[in-house]
Amino acid sequence: MKMGKSKRRLYVSMLVATTVIIPTMDVHAEQDDLQNEGVFQLQEGTETVNDLQPQEEDTTELEDIREEQAEPEQIELDIPDETLKGILLKQVQSNGFEQLTQEALESITELAGARGSGIKSLEGLQYAKHLSIADLRENQITDLTPLESLTELEDLRIASNQITSVKALADLTLMKRLDLRSNSVKDLSPLSELKQLEILDLRENGLSDIRVVASFSQLKELNLRENAVSDLHPIRELVELVELNIHTNEVQDISPLEELVKLESITMRRNQISDISVLANLPLLKDLNLRDNQITSIESLRNHQFLTVRLNLRDNPGLTDFTPVASYYDQIEDVDFVIPKIPTDLSDLDLLDGDSRIASLTKRFLQHNQYINQPDVRQTKMNLLGASPFSFYRGSAHLFFEDAAADGLIVPDSWRGQPSLNTWITGDWHIENIGFYGNGLNEAIFDFNDFDEVAVAPYYYDLLRFGTSLYLLNDVAPGLQLDYEEMEEVVIAFSEYYKEALEDVIGQDVDVHDFRFTHDKLSGLVGATASEIAGLDRFAELGRWTQIVDGQRKMDTSNARLSDITDDERAEIVNAWDTYLEALDDKIIAEVGEEYFTIKDVARRTDAGLGSLGTERYYVLIEGESSGQHDDIILDIKSQLPSAVDKASVGQTQAYPTHADRTVAGMRALHNYPDIHWGRLIGEQHSYLVKERSSYKDEFDQSSFSYTDDLDSFIYYSAKASAYAHVRAADSLGINEFASAAYSLMNEEAFDQQFADLSLQYYGQTLKDHEIYSTLYQNGAFSEEAFEDVPDNGETPTPEPPPGGGETPTPEPPPGGGETPTPEPPPGGGETPTPEPPPGGG
Repeated sequence: MKMGKSKRRLYVSMLVATTVIIPTMDVHAEQDDLQNEGVFQLQEGTETVNDLQPQEEDTTELEDIREEQAEPEQIELDIPDETLKGILLKQVQSNGFEQLTQEALESITELAGARGSGIKSLEGLQYAKHLSIADLRENQITDLTPLESLTELEDLRIASNQITSVKALADLTLMKRLDLRSNSVKDLSPLSELKQLEILDLRENGLSDIRVVASFSQLKELNLRENAVSDLHPIRELVELVELNIHTNEVQDISPLEELVKLESITMRRNQISDISVLANLPLLKDLNLRDNQITSIESLRNHQFLTVRLNLRDNPGLTDFTPVASYYDQIEDVDFVIPKIPTDLSDLDLLDGDSRIASLTKRFLQHNQYINQPDVRQTKMNLLGASPFSFYRGSAHLFFEDAAADGLIVPDSWRGQPSLNTWITGDWHIENIGFYGNGLNEAIFDFNDFDEVAVAPYYYDLLRFGTSLYLLNDVAPGLQLDYEEMEEVVIAFSEYYKEALEDVIGQDVDVHDFRFTHDKLSGLVGATASEIAGLDRFAELGRWTQIVDGQRKMDTSNARLSDITDDERAEIVNAWDTYLEALDDKIIAEVGEEYFTIKDVARRTDAGLGSLGTERYYVLIEGESSGQHDDIILDIKSQLPSAVDKASVGQTQAYPTHADRTVAGMRALHNYPDIHWGRLIGEQHSYLVKERSSYKDEFDQSSFSYTDDLDSFIYYSAKASAYAHVRAADSLGINEFASAAYSLMNEEAFDQQFADLSLQYYGQTLKDHEIYSTLYQNGAFSEEAFEDVPDNGETPTPEPPPGGGETPTPEPPPGGGETPTPEPPPGGGETPTPEPPPGGG
């Protein structure tokens, strides 16, 4: 029988040491001495000392014993996550160690290089007991337990993971900075003892209870963006607070801020705030964002002379008087509103006005918005339409085309009667409906990105709607404020850039079916924005709209812009799901598998858009490429209405089985390399457009333009992208002469001036119509009682019949109209030459 390890180790250790000091010592005498001292005694049945005496042939066992004798910190540790193991090994090697031993890990004080690396487990990190700073953002971590003993941690950034519990952080009382953004943490109570916290980021967690925050008396920065917080009383005593972000919550009362006199930056966009009088008590404010609330007065900001970094007040429908900040307005670096210096003079324009226009607008807006079946949503929309002329324009594409069909927008005779000028148009092109989107190659591209009103019609209606929006943009963009002569030059420059793009196509310098505006083909403002967007995580939207519940990703209905759906609504989508899958190209299903499109959860999307506000809209979470939680996909599913273009009889779109079939056909015709998720779903009452909620979707607005060079970059690439899209869409219809026909028209001497004049004319009409509408709204013309009294007259959209119901024959798709499978990327990633950048656009 062998001696126990501890006794063997002690004996051999003594033996080796004695042998070195007294080489001739007799081992039996050693045994006697040890026994006499009571240090070592043989147990019954153990080996004798003679048995244990090293022999020539037994050196292997002695070496094993010596290895066992090694200090624990010299043994290489097992780190199960290979990615974390590699990162830690690289770090300890830089500290002079060769292996991941306990001693080596104890040498690490800062963990770098782990962000976005795919780490799933932190097991083994517990040995890095001197770790002070750790950046673990954008991984797939679910369990923080290995961190619970790292009591020297002061800075932990673990945003964009799958964390649901922070119990492991309870004893990390030296923590000064904690970033938990984009996780699913609902219970913050374990953090109550982290009283030294100075920076806390809780964005995108679905939080409603923030009572624990009251414990953090040293807090200087607090980010609560995109949660479900309604009560700010827990922060009322955080007197060290300098920066507060409550963007996208449910806050109505901001009186708890009264004593927080050190606040310099407050972001309160997208809440329900109407009274900001408490801000008069915060004299150090430098940066204030109050967009998208219900504010009607900014009198409390009159004496804020330090407020020079940012003041955003856009989209507060009842706010019209900006004079309280007039004395320091010019010193503010970032403003999103304008204090007009010169009254608008439109006396030279022949505008529709008077009783007939008043009656016409009343009838049109009542009839157009009959489809909205929720009174509160409808009243929200009617209120937003009055917020500004630009908001009015964004929400009234139907009025534009009704005027185009009548006497409100009369194009020259030389433009009319040319079928070769027809193509798919967006039907609602203004400055916010072109921007960035993800294509089928997972690239962020600059192109059209809104398609609800698509129809086949003369291309110049898209251009005129965009040209009008440029004038409206100038009125509200603080960085522009050009006079009418300068704006006329801008609109004409846009027309010339569009014509140049047609030349690119005619001269075969650009293949529109291949070329797309990725970030490397853009410059100026558009290029800088594109590069930023291209660097985003493709799955970033998961953090904004979903949460992890019991290990599974779900839609986060604590988000103020999502809500639960009824069982009937869920059943309609689930039962109709096959209609979506059947309409996808077979190659897509074959490539990703039908399991990719498995529904995981559904939620209702609320308060989205303006023109389409009141349509049925859902977010559907699907499985994605794997069964993991990190690569799920959110699909945006929105019911479709008739196109404003076709409804006004301006378009010549062929019949489609449903409105969504029309939308998808137009989308696919206008884009090359379409996103694989684009499709349609047919429910019992509506047809729905289906598209990915893309992390790459973005656009420019009135606050984007600081200089005229910014505007020039924008109109240059908008002209080029729209021209290429119109050409490829015309090709899908078999109108191959579109580019040459459009070029011929635009090359006429009178065209540029006609285009600028028409854009200015309808800009003036929009200002007048907004003035009329605002008066009508204030007088109750669009109250719910008014809607109840409106006769239908057959204009209200009715539920769509299912395909095959005999109402409309299914048309053959136009050549290239979207049935063609997504093409493979071209060799070399796009060999079409990039158009020259705009003058001064770099």
